[in-house]
Amino acid sequence: MLFGDHPAAQRVVAEATEQLALTLAQITVLPDPQRIVVGGVMARRSLMQCGGVAFLDAVRRRVPTYACHAVIGHATPVVASELGFDSVAIGGLAAALQSLSE
Repeated sequence: MLFGDHPAAQRVVAEATEQLALTLAQITVLPDPQRIVVGGVMARRSLMQCGGVAFLDAVRRRVPTYACHAVIGHATPVVASELGFDSVAIGGLAAALQSLSE
């Protein structure tokens, strides 16, 4: 069971799944990314096997419900960040290093 079996927790997870899927589907229309990488807390949960994998799988299944694949011509994959816990820190460090070289 995803993040426990309490009915209230299940409703929260279902609502979060729908909201995230809708938002990601909207993102795919304008910039047309090659993929969407989910990082931070969601990547942590995915990598720690605490229900995050099931959550991301549920989001992946729901994105096509909202996405306009007819407009962009393809589905956009949703993947967990491979950087896991350190994704935010690594991104901040990369931005700082890039600003130093400019």
